[in-house]
This record gives sequence, structure tokens and C-alpha cells, in this order.
Amino acid sequence: MAGPLTFDAAYRAIRQGELAPVYYLTGPEDVLKDELVGLIREDVLDPATRDFNVDVRAAADLDGESLHALVETPPMLAERRLVIVRNLEQWRKNTKVWSVLDRYLANPSPSTVLVLVHGAGEKPHAGVAGRAVTVDVAALSPDRLRRWVQARAE
Repeated sequence: MAGPLTFDAAYRAIRQGELAPVYYLTGPEDVLKDELVGLIREDVLDPATRDFNVDVRAAADLDGESLHALVETPPMLAERRLVIVRNLEQWRKNTKVWSVLDRYLANPSPSTVLVLVHGAGEKPHAGVAGRAVTVDVAALSPDRLRRWVQARAE
């Protein structure tokens, strides 16, 4: 994989319909991570079947079996489904869940978009960053922040 994308680069790609099978969102700006997750949700899911095809979980609530079931479950009455795992840093280093994730990253399901969200202030996991579309969600420049706030206010 190439180096991490910026928030703006990822935002543009998703808006253009260029969806990756796995996203890894890192960096200090949780509000912007949430915005990217929302944008991915809009692009992946049909509003009519959204409730059936999205799972949002905290990493601490998942073990290897439950992660496997989440990412391998086919979509219901839709082309794709979305799985969001938040606070990836909560998984301890030597748990079975990492081997399940490693196998999945080697061969992601074509009908699932997996979004892994790493908490602010935590060091990214190199093994995940090298095998997913990584987005380093850093603080916006003052000018960019002003434009971002104006766009949201409108």
C-alpha cells in the first residue's frame, strides 16, 4: 500500500465513489474520523436496507469468532455491507482477533467494507496500516478549518 492519505484526499476519493475494501482511520481528529465514517456509510449503504447492513462495534467487545462472523456475513438485500470497528487499540497484542483480522486483510470480502478506527493519541498498528487504505486524520490547517466549519454551518 502507498503511504497514508490525508483527510481531504480520502474525502475526495470516497465522494468520487472510489471505495476501498478496508479503511484504517488513525490520527488525533476523532470528529473528522466520524465524518469520514458517515461519508463511507452514505456511499456504501442503500437507505432502504441500511439497518440490515451496518454493524458498529467497539474492538473491546469483539473476539476472533465474532470478528470473523461480522466481516464474513453477506449483505441482506443489498450489494454491500459496512462493518465499523472502533477503538482498535483496545485489542491486546497477542489475541486471536489479530490473526482473524490478518487473514481477512489478506483476502477481504468483496461485499463488505470494513472501517477500522484507531483512537486519538494512540500509535497506529503497522501491520494494519500496511494492508488497508490508511487515512491519517490530522488537524486541519487554520484556513482549512475555517472553511470546514463554514461548510458545516451552511
